[in-house]
Amino acid sequence: MCEASAYVIQDGKDSLILENVDELNKEGDTIKRTNLFGDQGVLEAQKNEFHC
Repeated sequence: MCEASAYVIQDGKDSLILENVDELNKEGDTIKRTNLFGDQGVLEAQKNEFHC
């Protein structure tokens, strides 16, 4: 299993948006993320990189 942190990169700066991410799902123009504890969020963005 892979757990990672999710960041948004805007104007060249990284901003942490969620830790212990277990799942990323692309749904149209949005990305739904869920962490180890069941916390979820949806944002309008593109997934550019994934490192584990």
